[in-house]
Amino acid sequence: MSSSTLTQAIVSATQKYTISVYFVVLIGGVIGNLFNIAIFSSLKVFRRNQCAFYLIFGSIADLLLLIIVLPFRVTQFVFGYDPTLLSLAWCKIRYAVVSSLSLSSFTAVCFTAIDQYLSTHYITRIRQLSSLKLAHRLVCIAIITWSLHSIPFFIFFEIQSTLGCDIYNLGFSRYYSFVHFCVLSGILPITTSGCCA
Repeated sequence: MSSSTLTQAIVSATQKYTISVYFVVLIGGVIGNLFNIAIFSSLKVFRRNQCAFYLIFGSIADLLLLIIVLPFRVTQFVFGYDPTLLSLAWCKIRYAVVSSLSLSSFTAVCFTAIDQYLSTHYITRIRQLSSLKLAHRLVCIAIITWSLHSIPFFIFFEIQSTLGCDIYNLGFSRYYSFVHFCVLSGILPITTSGCCA
């Protein structure tokens, strides 16, 4: 077997595997998040529970993220067609929406962990901080914050012939790499969830 046929076989196997995994994640994720939303919003025991409210918020963000991102990844991988390279509007919208939804999902996990900490605290005054009213306010603040946070994505993502849809502003590129990924999507959710567990 020559090296070129071996390479083609590996590429073909990788494509089939990746497509299969994408479909499993898409179908499983959509079904799982729909079940989460249905169960946490319909059962009477969860209706007045702030932790369930945070989980509904996180499930909605995850569901939208799956529906928006994965179908386009599949078309890009299977057909070699990337809409972000053809439409400047889609290039900007996709990354802004993905940023906002992924950070909303992480925020829901952090809020859930903080709520569990507050609701199980031995001091009564701190336990009383855990309320559905506070949960509604925090989710509204998170939606507004992450929506405002996504505005620079509309400004700084561009399409260029060399790299396609990407950030071409050095300052925002550094922010995106270090603050957005390392801190907001990495260190902050992990430490918040870990400290409150």
